[in-house]
Amino acid sequence: MIPEFPLYVFTLLAGLAAGVYVFAPFVKGEQEGKNMRIGLPATCLVLLAIGAVALLTHLGHPERALNAFSNPSAGITLEAYASVPFGLLVVANLVLALMKKGRNKALEIVTAVFGVILLVAMGYAYFNLVGVAAWASWLTFPMFIVASLAIGAHLVAALNPLAAKTRQFQMMCIVMDVLTAVVFAAELIPFSSLGMSIALFVVSIVAAVVAVVLGAMRMRAAKLPEWIDWATFVLMFVSVAIARYGFYAAYMI
Repeated sequence: MIPEFPLYVFTLLAGLAAGVYVFAPFVKGEQEGKNMRIGLPATCLVLLAIGAVALLTHLGHPERALNAFSNPSAGITLEAYASVPFGLLVVANLVLALMKKGRNKALEIVTAVFGVILLVAMGYAYFNLVGVAAWASWLTFPMFIVASLAIGAHLVAALNPLAAKTRQFQMMCIVMDVLTAVVFAAELIPFSSLGMSIALFVVSIVAAVVAVVLGAMRMRAAKLPEWIDWATFVLMFVSVAIARYGFYAAYMI
């Protein structure tokens, strides 16, 4: 197992939550799934909670979490600063839903902005980490940002079959899948040049390409069953998870 496994869990799950809220505002009221209002923010909170527990595990002692906030130059501090406001905004979305006030598009957009900030903070934390040559590349930013947006888009689509059937959402998902595959393919260059294994990235690229094919099928045949959207989400999540694992494996070299 990679030594940075807790951070792997955090960036994967918190990144997914951030990606979800970037695409949530694109879902119109009439396209909402039956669990969209409560299910979406509740799911994101669960993802953030698991990620937070993983971070505490990484620190070794819960009390060290407060110490992490005292070092603004540390990557984990930047991630924490970005996670807190994003998490509070997700809570606000859930509270509104529980109060039966409906969705607030303005609040969702603000949440999306802080979600992007969180993804940028993740990328910067590893790009700025001295000692791991494979991470000192501009590709580190899209490795976190683009990949997280892709799986976030697919989870939103899976939760909202009506939105998933629209050409706009289908195109957004396909574009994000293609960009993700391109990012993983680009990572082959720095990793291979440093003599590191690229096997996991190759597997991830194949999975992303299959997701693109499924997306194209979805566009051409609107009568495909709704489980196709969940299957595509799972496929892309696995693709991103494998590639992210390969990315963290560079720390052991």
